[in-house]
Amino acid sequence: MPSLDAWIAKLTNPETLASTAAEAPVDQMHDSLRRQIAELDRKITALVAAVETGGDIEALTARLRERSREREGLLAQMRARSAPSRPTPAQIEHAIQELGGIATILAKAEPLEKAKLYLSLDIRLEYDHAKKLVTATAGQACVQQRVRRGT
Repeated sequence: MPSLDAWIAKLTNPETLASTAAEAPVDQMHDSLRRQIAELDRKITALVAAVETGGDIEALTARLRERSREREGLLAQMRARSAPSRPTPAQIEHAIQELGGIATILAKAEPLEKAKLYLSLDIRLEYDHAKKLVTATAGQACVQQRVRRGT
C-alpha cells in the first residue's frame, strides 16, 4: 500500500512520535517507588520529631532504624531498575533519516509488521464503491487529518 505509506510519512513527525510513546512499565515502577520513599520520609521525619520532643527514645530509635532500612531497600530497588530514557524528537528524526525516511522504512517492512503499525496508529480505511474513493484516517500517533485517495 505505497499510497498509504507515503501518506503516513507526511503525517507523522518526530515530535508527535516522541510525545505519544507509551510509558514504560519501568517508569511506572519508579513512580511507585518514589511515592513509597516519600511516604517513608514523612514517617521518618515524624519519628525524629517525636524523639526531639522527649518520646520513648529506645522505642522510637528502633522504629527509626526499621524505617531507614525500608527506605534503603526501596532505593536499592530503584537503582536496580534504572529507567531507560525516552528518545528525544531530535534522536527520532536522526534515526528516521539514517534509515532513509519513514516512507522508505515502510516500503521495506514485512506485511505483518506493517499491519501491527497500522493498528498501533489506528489507521482506518473506508472505501466508497460508488465514488471509487478510499478515505483514510489516523489516530493519535499521527497528526490528526483526513485525506482522500482514489483507488
